[in-house]
Amino acid sequence: MLYRTTLTIDCTDTEQQPDIFKTVRGNAAAWLDSKGYGAEALGSSGQHQLDASTTLDVVGSYSPDGDEIGLRLQFIEQRAQRWTTTLTAVGPDAGGTGLVAIDLECHSAGVLPPSGPPRIIRELVAALPVIDGLAPEADGGWAPVTRLTASPQHIGAGDVDHLLEVLTHQDRRRPVIVAARPHQPSGDWTWRTDKAWGGAAGFASLFLLTDQAAVQAFRREIGPDHWVAPGAVRTYLPGVDPAWAADGYRHRFLTYQRLNDRRDEAWRHIASGVQEHTLDSPVPERLAGLVLLNTSPAPQSPQRRPTPSSTHLNPAEARSEVSRLTTMVSARDEEIARQQRMQLSLQHQLNDANAKLTASEASNDIELAEHIDSLDLLDRANREISRLRVLLMTLGAGNEAYAQQDAEDAPRTFEAVLDRIASLPGVQFTGDRSRTLRLDDTDTRKVPGWARKAWLALQALSSYAEISTGEGFKGNFREFCLRSPRGAVVISGNTVAMVESEDTLNQWANERVLPVPPQVRPEGEILMEAHIKLDVRGSISPRIHFYDDTAGPTGKVLVGLIARHLTISKT
Repeated sequence: MLYRTTLTIDCTDTEQQPDIFKTVRGNAAAWLDSKGYGAEALGSSGQHQLDASTTLDVVGSYSPDGDEIGLRLQFIEQRAQRWTTTLTAVGPDAGGTGLVAIDLECHSAGVLPPSGPPRIIRELVAALPVIDGLAPEADGGWAPVTRLTASPQHIGAGDVDHLLEVLTHQDRRRPVIVAARPHQPSGDWTWRTDKAWGGAAGFASLFLLTDQAAVQAFRREIGPDHWVAPGAVRTYLPGVDPAWAADGYRHRFLTYQRLNDRRDEAWRHIASGVQEHTLDSPVPERLAGLVLLNTSPAPQSPQRRPTPSSTHLNPAEARSEVSRLTTMVSARDEEIARQQRMQLSLQHQLNDANAKLTASEASNDIELAEHIDSLDLLDRANREISRLRVLLMTLGAGNEAYAQQDAEDAPRTFEAVLDRIASLPGVQFTGDRSRTLRLDDTDTRKVPGWARKAWLALQALSSYAEISTGEGFKGNFREFCLRSPRGAVVISGNTVAMVESEDTLNQWANERVLPVPPQVRPEGEILMEAHIKLDVRGSISPRIHFYDDTAGPTGKVLVGLIARHLTISKT
């Protein structure tokens, strides 16, 4: 498979629903015409021989009411290699989205020849309201996360909030490519970015920061680790977290200098990167399970009644022949159905494998970013140790500078975490031990890492409580981690969220009402929005929910929950 993309079509506007099948046929007709073939074959089902080496298969599916519900066009060219272009369309579902898939395959005994994505992808993107998924709205409806367009959407300084919402939206599944107009665009820069847009259309959503005011406004909003410098082009994968510096490494960019250097061919990877991302995505169930058997009550052309001279069968023989042919047709239909069931089963298996691979790659990306973040913290800690050793030696305490201190290993189970939490002076655990201990019986491969992260997070909470009540740190726990006061134990600020979303609180606030001592609240419980993420992928993704009572009667951070992820809209 050289190229594959599945376009999601927005049909939620009941007054202006696009005619997906008419549009696909119209664009396919123009595409065939550009190749020198007539479009007459599109009007009837079956296999059509366009020339000695080219065929077109047209297969449709209809509801019992006669409405078209599926269409597949397969264009096969047998030249030096066998090229197969397949268009598959599915009508809108109950949620209001239709699908159009375009696949390009090349079967070759040798090295595959260079080829760009089929031009019809860009044409369909321009002709249909293609979107990157739907997200629930507060009123119970659905809204597109973002549109996919054949050319970049222009973003001025006043549109930056919209771009930021697209980049950080939890329901976005496709990459986003953002270019920033340079101070003085050159011909090479313009030509190369135009080529990149053309190759990425239908595979990613495209945006252009139109002027320097937009570039600077975007930098102010998204921060220095995720911005796009003038003349640069950046590809944002799903799951952008502007508050996490290390996350910036996941979203690759090309500078103006490289895009403007005629010897540098890296610009070609802008489009190929998003094409590969889409190629690795699982096929939607509605496409994988599509059965196309031409079930339409197609009009039949008049048949001439056989004359006595054109048949030699008597009525009994004719009935026998009809029965034999009917049996053959039934057997053929059953074989087709069996093959389709087998194909569907294999497609489900492939989808499952692709989904696991995608999840694994995403998890690896996150872990790599966290590792980079940890290395940064380690580097800072080592430099601080070196500075303190030099200071001790200048004070005549050289022996103390290099004295070895026995340190207890970090816990590798949540049971061990709970056993040692009382040793942290700034933290008090008020939650249900049994809920925490259940984590030890979940993913045995991940539990040791989760437990170590939990222990470090609890140490950081205790450090925050001690410094807040002692030196009077001004700010919340997340700001504490981002600013890293001298001598403090901190964790990545990315893993800390001080509030929950409005949608989550509207529906599941009760799950976050957790125990506290009676001197904090007479009723013995309080809403704990603040939490620490021990993982960001998977159904378990443990959390630590806490309440900052450093300015209250206990002078501590109260931890009301260490358990698997609580309910949100995605779960």
